[in-house]
Amino acid sequence: MSWSTGVHADHPDREWLAGVANGIESWLDRRVSTPTSQLVAGGAIVGAEGQLSALHCDRPALLMPSATYALWIALRALGVRPGDEVLIPQYDWTSSLAVVLSLGARPVVHRQILRPSPSIPRPQQNYEQQRPAQ
Repeated sequence: MSWSTGVHADHPDREWLAGVANGIESWLDRRVSTPTSQLVAGGAIVGAEGQLSALHCDRPALLMPSATYALWIALRALGVRPGDEVLIPQYDWTSSLAVVLSLGARPVVHRQILRPSPSIPRPQQNYEQQRPAQ
């Protein structure tokens, strides 16, 4: 079956869609022993973890279904228990607070001072450094 036959020849995304279709077709042609699941891996996720690991000198790779779940796993791996204090940023997505509370830990809000870091060049500095001398 070819997924790209339904795309008009003048479609502006024809080439991109053909690449996506080829990826789907190659996945459908593979033999897998487990279905793909966001929570328990298997299938495509195991394949993606293997490819990601290979790109990083075969270091272990573990894909998570969300950043919230990854944060929860990280705090559990660090041994955070009920009653422990965990620093969370003052300005952040609500997941940081939710994860800490779900573990029974006590969130401690770290006041962030919103100013540019001296180690990160501001656009004006970068422009002046690259501008040819006159």
